[in-house]
Amino acid sequence: MNQNSPPTSADAPTPGEGRRSFLKRVAATTPILLTVAGRPAWATTCSISGMLSGNASQPGAEVQCQGLTPGYWRNHPEAWPTSFSPGTCKKRNHGGKCKKWRNDGTSFADGVFGDTDYDGKSMMRVLILGGNDDRYQLGAHAVAAVLNAARFSVQTFGYNVSEIQSMYALRYLSDPEGLKEDLQSLNERG
Repeated sequence: MNQNSPPTSADAPTPGEGRRSFLKRVAATTPILLTVAGRPAWATTCSISGMLSGNASQPGAEVQCQGLTPGYWRNHPEAWPTSFSPGTCKKRNHGGKCKKWRNDGTSFADGVFGDTDYDGKSMMRVLILGGNDDRYQLGAHAVAAVLNAARFSVQTFGYNVSEIQSMYALRYLSDPEGLKEDLQSLNERG
């Protein structure tokens, strides 16, 4: 076709051809996102995406989402799920609460998350960290999210333990602050 001449029917794309070629170009350059595992629709009510959508897909489904904060887990070691250990108390205050913990509970790195950012500390020791030692309080919220996932059902917390571990592994280096905010939103629903 000459630039100055009007298009002819031979130059025109067949119906749908323009759209197909557009989709082929997009598909060739766009990454495809896949879920790790499919879930029933009812299991997403208390997940991060379920909270954002307001569960509009299930009118009348009244699910009370649950989660407990890092402070709760730090102050209630007796409530820890049996698959995790807070460790043993090294020193108690006058009220009988543990003031100092030994580092003999479930390890943050080995038992739960597989990273070494917390220098071999137990989950309880990570819960106790503050400020500069736990940037964004990511470790504390990760520990709380794992304990919540172990204590509550997928329907009421939104995730199981391995899903929290995967979420952490995928994002702790690339988006620590965003990950902390997501975990915090899950943990603060109790």
